[in-house]
Amino acid sequence: MVINRRVIDLRQAHRRLQVIVSPPIVREYLFVLEHYVVVPPKRLKTIENRLANASYITHVNLGKRFFLSRDPKDNMLMTRQKSERQNF
Repeated sequence: MVINRRVIDLRQAHRRLQVIVSPPIVREYLFVLEHYVVVPPKRLKTIENRLANASYITHVNLGKRFFLSRDPKDNMLMTRQKSERQNF
């Protein structure tokens, strides 16, 4: 696995890197490591523990995501955005 040298320097030498993750991101990361990178189960558990307990990792919960707007006039725009896969 290749890691950018600047990231390593910021974390180790300067203690200036803070990783922010949410539960879905952690689950996806562990899934990819398990199924595509084929990390051994013991190592995967170590990574999971580090993600849960490391001081440089901040856990956040994402708020509720509305699929339809609270304003009915905006629903048409959101439907079009979804159908055209645009990000506003």
